[in-house]
Amino acid sequence: MVRLLNWLPGTSLKPTVLNDRIIVLRRSPGTATVLKLGHIRLPAAIRHRCQLHAGDGLLLTTSAARDLLVVCTTAALDQALRAYVRGESP
Repeated sequence: MVRLLNWLPGTSLKPTVLNDRIIVLRRSPGTATVLKLGHIRLPAAIRHRCQLHAGDGLLLTTSAARDLLVVCTTAALDQALRAYVRGESP
């Protein structure tokens, strides 16, 4: 996903939490950067707020046109799917 966005190592990023999803935008100054191998380490405050732990599964989506990355935790995805099955709007 990072390659699709053309975010190179050292790119300044601003991750925020919105509706149980993590939105990562290219912003300077940011609180995260793209690492040498193209990975992104989310700040501890965001990991704790979203209750992320090592090995947790994540769903990543991107919009190159909007220059953003969306990270959904499995808990957020489960919640959205349950609401969909019950016929509720997310």
